[in-house]
Amino acid sequence: MGSIVAQRLIDQASIILQDEKKTRWKQDELLGWLNEAQVQIVNAVPQAYTKTESKKLVEGVLQRAPAGAITVLDLAYNLGTNGATPGKRIRATSRDYLDQSRAKWPADKPQLDVVHFMPDPHIREQFWVWPANTGTGFVLMTYSAVPPDINAGQPIAIPDIYRGAILNWVCFRAHSKDTEAATDSKAASFYQAFVADVGLQQAKPEA
Repeated sequence: MGSIVAQRLIDQASIILQDEKKTRWKQDELLGWLNEAQVQIVNAVPQAYTKTESKKLVEGVLQRAPAGAITVLDLAYNLGTNGATPGKRIRATSRDYLDQSRAKWPADKPQLDVVHFMPDPHIREQFWVWPANTGTGFVLMTYSAVPPDINAGQPIAIPDIYRGAILNWVCFRAHSKDTEAATDSKAASFYQAFVADVGLQQAKPEA
C-alpha cells in the first residue's frame, strides 16, 4: 500500500488539466480514473499489488489462481494438509524444461508435496505443478491481485513510486473524453508517458 492520499493526486491532476475547480472534469470522475489507473498498472506490473497466503491445491497438475488474482507469481513452500505446517521448498521451472527432461510428467503418481511450480505463459490465471497434487496439499502462494477501489480520503493501494503513472493515466482518460484534434494529441501524449512509466509495449487502448 502507498502513503499518498488519493485526494492529493486528484488535486494534482486537476492542476495539470488546468481545471483546479473541477468544473470540466468532476471529482468523482477523476477518482474513477485513479482507481482504473491502479488496475492498469498492476496488469502491466504484477508486482505492484500482491498477496501472500496459504492456498489449497486441487487434484491434478493444472491449478488456478484464487478469485481476484491476476497471475500467480510464486509458490514458496509446501504447507502440509492443514495449511500451516511449513515444508519443502518449491522450485519454479518451465513446462518446456519438464517436457524435455520428463516427458510423461503429467502421468506421474499424485503426491502431497509440490516439487516444481510452472507458470502458464499463455493463461495468466492458471499454473501447473509437478508432481500432480492429491488435492489435499496446501502451499504458500504469492499472487498479483486486483487492487481495491479506494475513496478520495484513502491512500492509494499500490506503491507511491507509481504516482506519476497514475497521474498520466488520469490525464489521458480526461483528454480522451474530447474529440478535438488538439485534445486527442494531449491524450496520446499522456498515454505514451504512462506506457513509459510502466514499461508497456502496446497500442493505445479504446477511450
